[in-house]
Amino acid sequence: MSNTQEENGNLDEETQKLIQREKEWDNSVEGITYSLCMLPNCPNEVMWLIIKTVQKLPEEVKQFVYDNCEFGSMSESELYGCCIDVKRPWLILLKNEVTEFTVAHEIAHAKLNHTRAVVTGPTWKESEEAANNLVKKWGFTETLESEVKP
Repeated sequence: MSNTQEENGNLDEETQKLIQREKEWDNSVEGITYSLCMLPNCPNEVMWLIIKTVQKLPEEVKQFVYDNCEFGSMSESELYGCCIDVKRPWLILLKNEVTEFTVAHEIAHAKLNHTRAVVTGPTWKESEEAANNLVKKWGFTETLESEVKP
């Protein structure tokens, strides 16, 4: 039993219900949208994909995303996504044709503190493998962007 469960055991039934409702709201589309920071250029289809991805993340990773990441869209790029350590402190830019795996992959780069020097330098391959491994640990399966229907 976790500390939270032990603490909740000492609370009256009404308070426990309020805590449960708050947890449910936190993982709802509205709750996640409220907590995320998205740039105005983020198209609806990318915004929904980000929300769906964040819903599936472990709680501590969600909180990291809320506290440290900002999302936007990039249309003219050969990349499907990138993570730049310049804002909040992480700015995650995504193309419209990305998958949940790619969104989670870019979040993993931020969580692993992969700066631009790491992902573009001699350790690039290792940083990509580390991000992929973390995303798989979170329960996402790899899907190629070429399989995504626009």
